[in-house]
Amino acid sequence: DVAILLRSNAVNYAVAGQDASGLAFGGITLDHSAVIHDDLGALIAKGVPVSYVREDLEERGISESRLIDGVKAVSKTELPGLLEGFDHVWHW
Repeated sequence: DVAILLRSNAVNYAVAGQDASGLAFGGITLDHSAVIHDDLGALIAKGVPVSYVREDLEERGISESRLIDGVKAVSKTELPGLLEGFDHVWHW
């Protein structure tokens, strides 16, 4: 089983309608920028649970009403119980 937990600055990935077109690194412009909220929505549609840390969202001043449908809030105090349900946790 796979699940995704967005924490810290990554909670921003769940904000609907972001536009990364025009993204450039130095003199190199990306022709096909990522549409992360669409990718997360596709995962949710396939049954992959996508959660975010509520306190991290609040610290960044992002309203839950701006998030894509289907993401679930989890509080920092719930993280140990959530994570112990997995054999492996990848963090980056």
